[in-house]
Amino acid sequence: VNDLFPSFNYNSYTKRFIKNPISFGEEVVRENMPKTKFEYLLYGNKQLNLIYNSHLELYKDYFGVEHIKSIIRIIEPNNLPLVTTEILNNAELKINNVLVPYVEELLGAMPPSSKLPRYDYLVKGCIGYFNGKLADIIQYPPLQSDVFQHYKEFGNTVAFLYLLDHGVKSIENERFLLTSPFLGTTPNNYNVSIPSEEGKIYKACLNFQEYNTSKAPEILGDLVDTAWRVDNLYRITPNNKNSIFRISLRKLAEAICAVSYEWANGIPEEGAVLPVEDTTEFYRLYSALQFIYCSPPERGQGFDSYELFGDSMLWAGATIIHFLGQRFRFKAFDFSFHIINVHDAVGGVEKDSNEDKFIQNASRVRDVMEHIFLLLNSNVPYTFTEFNVIEPPEDDDFTDNFQIVSSLRESNASLYSQK
Repeated sequence: VNDLFPSFNYNSYTKRFIKNPISFGEEVVRENMPKTKFEYLLYGNKQLNLIYNSHLELYKDYFGVEHIKSIIRIIEPNNLPLVTTEILNNAELKINNVLVPYVEELLGAMPPSSKLPRYDYLVKGCIGYFNGKLADIIQYPPLQSDVFQHYKEFGNTVAFLYLLDHGVKSIENERFLLTSPFLGTTPNNYNVSIPSEEGKIYKACLNFQEYNTSKAPEILGDLVDTAWRVDNLYRITPNNKNSIFRISLRKLAEAICAVSYEWANGIPEEGAVLPVEDTTEFYRLYSALQFIYCSPPERGQGFDSYELFGDSMLWAGATIIHFLGQRFRFKAFDFSFHIINVHDAVGGVEKDSNEDKFIQNASRVRDVMEHIFLLLNSNVPYTFTEFNVIEPPEDDDFTDNFQIVSSLRESNASLYSQK
């Protein structure tokens, strides 16, 4: 919480946390490793020390599943609920005390109308359109050092819980592979969750006790009972749908739903079903932040947003949008995704230009966001509790305002002729 979340960026492709090139938080001061005159006792001798140090150098510059599994082995799985509870409490405090005030302040800087521009603007015109609309947010002084940073920390929380669950399942699979020969587990009986008298370890201990010639038979009196308990302990539970990540997401959903009134109170315009042009819903604000995130840095600025915040900010935005039930609105009205659609339909972007870099960043962001949405929905699907009833028009007079054309060029010509 004090070091990994503020100082590392998560990469969704490698599932690793990488050290941030620029730290926006306080540096954690650690004591030096204790020195001893008997360092050769660490791995046995000097040669083994060199071999193990060379091997461990591969895991030195990042934090990933390998480190998660080491943590689980040290603190033991029985203590993981304490760890996850502390992490979730910290995330809830961040939502209520940090993210809510920033969202309220930034929503006040959103433009009165944020409808998507026409395809006639082309990519360069659309980027300039949104730069002008979002000028107040872009010029907000603590945008990166505070807003993006806190979203990154919240996203790192979700990503860490995902890796923690992945590490637990990986250890369980390793244990299953090691114990299945002793339990007599085969593809035909792997889903048996209770001990069986046909288990190899139980039958071996039963035979050993029956034909025992030990001089101290009382020592082996509980051997069969112990074998039965071991069989029960190491058998897998079939169709076990509980996981740390799924339970943690439900806790986060409760914290997010507690502030949903402030982040999901969009009012449709007159005659509209959904708030499209003027909305104060969270997904529209996050679209603005994501547009700034995808924008390449100005000349001489150095690092871009991906190098400073990684995919962590995307995990935060996707998690909040998913549990607010705004996923489909976000995908339909997001600023960056709209510019990608304009590029796919019209093109006209020079290679290695700022517009081309924006399209590359936005395309990668869209792929990562889709992956996160699918992951969240597979663990905690969002269920719609409210439905909008769309009444049919009273008559067909409104159709006189529309004309069926065969191409975009013909549509533009018709529009200009009317003007």
